[in-house]
Amino acid sequence: EVRDLVERVNDQHPGSISYVERPSGRLSMEERLALFQRADVLLGTAIREGHSLYPFEYALARARGRRGPGVTVASEFSTTATLLSGALAINPFDVPAVASAMDAALAMDAREKRDRLDRDLPYVRSRPSGKWTAEILDDMETVHKQIRVSDPDDPLALATATRLDVGTLASAFGASRSRAIFLDLGGTIIPKGDSVSKVLKAPTEDARALLRPEVRAALAVLSADPKTTVYVVSGTTIEALEALFGDLPRVGLAAASGLVQAAPAATAGARTSKVSEHGTDWAAVRAVAAPMLRRQAARTNGSAVLKRDPGLAWSYYRADPEWGRIQALQLARDLEAALAPHDVEVVHREGMIEVVPGRLHKGNVVKSVLTNLTKNGAKPDFVLTVGDSPVDEKMYSSVYSYLADAEQLPLDRAFTVTVGKKASRALFYLNDHKHVGDALAALAAK
Repeated sequence: EVRDLVERVNDQHPGSISYVERPSGRLSMEERLALFQRADVLLGTAIREGHSLYPFEYALARARGRRGPGVTVASEFSTTATLLSGALAINPFDVPAVASAMDAALAMDAREKRDRLDRDLPYVRSRPSGKWTAEILDDMETVHKQIRVSDPDDPLALATATRLDVGTLASAFGASRSRAIFLDLGGTIIPKGDSVSKVLKAPTEDARALLRPEVRAALAVLSADPKTTVYVVSGTTIEALEALFGDLPRVGLAAASGLVQAAPAATAGARTSKVSEHGTDWAAVRAVAAPMLRRQAARTNGSAVLKRDPGLAWSYYRADPEWGRIQALQLARDLEAALAPHDVEVVHREGMIEVVPGRLHKGNVVKSVLTNLTKNGAKPDFVLTVGDSPVDEKMYSSVYSYLADAEQLPLDRAFTVTVGKKASRALFYLNDHKHVGDALAALAAK
């Protein structure tokens, strides 16, 4: 199409366009810089692109060349659009807007070109590719050496968990009279990933395929046992949990980290959910926070405002990781300042900023269930809690508090388990979500 268009223009205006196609990967550095010094506009229409050095090279070539500054037109789906504030951002799918941006770039006066280039040059000159690579490697090393779980309530370093022997777990389960099992969702009994997140955001009956058949069968057996109470405690929505576990009515559900809970029921469809608003005026909170979240979503490609009832959330899971994290840190600070008069907490976790009731965490679910079981004469003498991330650490703490207050509870029947070998409050670890499924199957076999 481009060739046909060039041919039509040259037929009407002979010699007006000199059109050459060259694969960029075959251009040497010398050829690229020579081309960049001659090009008045660098146009990038990537649908999805990471860190490209070409716009950086173009900025330097034009800064040092004799023809003066040029203009970069960058796809909003590329890192360039977030890193170079002097570039004109476009949506490659919006053809009229791309044409308009190209026209604006070609017609731009020298002063505006210089202003835009001056905005970007300090960043370009201070960010050579070697430094960028070194910083990424430093970040990886820092994470690898990290031995603490981020928790302002516990500044002490945590020990690395010990691998759980499934046979020991099954023996303790078989010897007990009253059991309580608490399971995180993503990364614990189902895999984590972009495709999983998409299903959970728009749950249907197809979501049930995320749970392995053998795990579903194990949960069915365990939850049907009157001596065993099973809860799935997740940060996702109650709709997603119901889509996953609708055929397992005896499994209790705690969504949004305990904000919404549904107790086990005897038959399918009988499980009802209850929202714990913790006395928060959510209308007032939304009036303050919702516009801030929408503005941040508009200026951060790949991010979105998520529906929470009654909370609020902004996800940057699909955004450029570095840019998304920078935006998230700033958003968290702004929200904390704006929402200071309200009894809410701004939580930053796993590609998401959430506004939740103050003091809301998964540990409250564990504490509430164990307390109610004890009051009803079914004090658990076996407790299993499994999670995979820092937000699950509070569940382990609640188990330890229960052990401290409980009388004559065998300590060798309390199992706090994290997924993956790492520093944690948990005493044990299992390798991955498949290993967790194997452990649940072993309990069901008892």
